[in-house]
Amino acid sequence: MHENAATSIRLLDIKETPTPKMEGFRGKVEIFQGDILDEELLGRAVAEVDTVFHIASYGMSGAEGLQDELIERVNVKGTEAV
Repeated sequence: MHENAATSIRLLDIKETPTPKMEGFRGKVEIFQGDILDEELLGRAVAEVDTVFHIASYGMSGAEGLQDELIERVNVKGTEAV
């Protein structure tokens, strides 16, 4: 990256934001709230960006692991959408 290049961060999360953990980032992160499979929202969130980190996951441990359809929707379909 060029030393004078601007860096901005966008966050797409299905959970209501900001959380207390995000307080230190207020004004520094552009937040989009909604479903990763919402094509219009995802399009706005990734418009004109160079790099996307898709780190969403669901059901990788605990009782959530029993919800196969939701696991497929978030982990597989969400990755395909990005």
